[in-house]
Amino acid sequence: MLLGRILLDLGAQHFERTLVKADGSLGWNGESVPDEMLEARLEAAAARQPQPELHLQVDKRTEYDYVARLLSAASRHGLGKVAFVTEPAR
Repeated sequence: MLLGRILLDLGAQHFERTLVKADGSLGWNGESVPDEMLEARLEAAAARQPQPELHLQVDKRTEYDYVARLLSAASRHGLGKVAFVTEPAR
């Protein structure tokens, strides 16, 4: 099971905010999406011009395997711009 939550933000900056959560949830733009729908969402993102960046925010409890699967799926679809982001300390 690929774990993650994907949020889409198409403002002036074209990026996809991807939140990988430890509980296994997956969503796109606030909408719950089953794992099997992720490939279609990534394919659609890869087809857009300009192509969006993936901004990954990973829960510290997430196993690396889930992050690697997400990165691999993005790469298969030609999404090569990926950045890891963090939240400021509270």
